Amino acid sequence: MKQAADIRKAIDPDEVLFVIDAMIGQDAVATAQAFDQGVDITGVVLTKARRRHPRWCGAVGA
Repeated sequence: MKQAADIRKAIDPDEVLFVIDAMIGQDAVATAQAFDQGVDITGVVLTKARRRHPRWCGAVGA
């Protein structure tokens, strides 16, 4: 995480997006929160989101 924080500090981007596979389910929330604490993300992108899939609903609902 320190390396990602150092990169952010060095380049000072306008946006920092965290991209994660939606199929990870509820763990996506905890992972995004941990990454946000270390790097201060500005948004999250969920990939492979399939409607009506229980794991996708968990990630979006949280």
